[in-house]
Formats: sequence, structure tokens, C-alpha cells
Amino acid sequence: MDAIELSAKLNEFYGSETFTRYSPIYNNITLTEGVVFLAENAGAYWLMDMIGSYLPKLFKSRFGVAKLEVDLVESTATFTLDDGNDTVLVTQKIPYTDFPLSNIKLYVCDNGYMWTILLPQEY
Repeated sequence: MDAIELSAKLNEFYGSETFTRYSPIYNNITLTEGVVFLAENAGAYWLMDMIGSYLPKLFKSRFGVAKLEVDLVESTATFTLDDGNDTVLVTQKIPYTDFPLSNIKLYVCDNGYMWTILLPQEY
């Protein structure tokens, strides 16, 4: 799936009827339907792992915004995680990625007993 088609398909997700538990390693994370679609079609489960590894940084705010900015020419990226108020908690350079989009933003919300990763329009 190319970037244009992937972006168009991602824009079709609003809300989520089902939540998918992410992995045994991050058993306190669920993914919405849109995020599962993104992970499967962009080969981006690694991005969910990255978000999961930084969850302790969000415990005080209980909400975060994960952003991936990709240099499609150099095939590099920068990951940032902020507290939802533009206070950057984490920045990580990624030396190589084949992520097809130039950028993506995901919300990370604590629903009281688990964390949910969702597309902004699914919030």
C-alpha cells in the first residue's frame, strides 16, 4: 500500500468498536482498529513497541502525543513523545526506517486500567 492510499484509508477511521491487546510484553496496551490497520499496513508494530517502552514517562500526565517525522529521502526519522501540552518528554533519532508516511501522530491515553494507542480522529 503506498503512502497516498494508506493516508486515505487511515482517514476513514473514527472511533473504535474493538480494542486489541497489543502484546504479552506490553500487556497494559490496547490498540484501536485504526492503529492496528496502521501497524499491519505500514509494518509499524515497532512504533507501538517504541511507544510502550516510554510509557513510564507518561504516568504523571496520563495522556501523551507520539509523533514520528520521517525524512523520506534519507529514510531516517525522529520520534517524539510529549505530554499533550507540547512539553517534550522523549526524543529519539531513528537511523533507518521504511515507514511510508512523512509523519504520523498518535494519541496515548490512560483509560484507568490500560493504555490505549489511537489515531487522533479516534479520540
